Amino acid sequence: MKLFCISQKQTPENAATYAANASVAKADLIALNDQLAATLAPVQDVPFITYHDAFTYFTNHYGLSNGGALLDSDADQPSAAHLTELREHIEGDGIACVLTEPQFDTRLIATVFEGRDVTSNMFDILGSTLPLGADLYGDMLRAGADAIVGCKQS
Repeated sequence: MKLFCISQKQTPENAATYAANASVAKADLIALNDQLAATLAPVQDVPFITYHDAFTYFTNHYGLSNGGALLDSDADQPSAAHLTELREHIEGDGIACVLTEPQFDTRLIATVFEGRDVTSNMFDILGSTLPLGADLYGDMLRAGADAIVGCKQS
């Protein structure tokens, strides 16, 4: 299957428009990154658990304290040994916040955090709870950053 892509080479009459759009998009991404860095800086030392290990690049980029994941991937259920290790880690590091996602059942979270005071904040990695549109990507990341900031308030 061939993918169709319009490029400057195929439509040189639009080259200036493509270049201008790329320049604006780059500036917007730099501004978004700066905004997220400023939002997340005060919570870099606040440990949290994620539902599955999809946030590594995000948490590493912003220097966050991702305390682990309930699942190693979204395809496998955790073993009893993993859950035991995770509970010990939660107790030892005082983790009191878990980032959930709308597509996952929260029963596993209830099991892992049973008897513990925990805050559960939504990081909608799919943007499924947000309005569609040109700002969806930025809105999703800003809402996720707010969910992490909410962990500090727990």
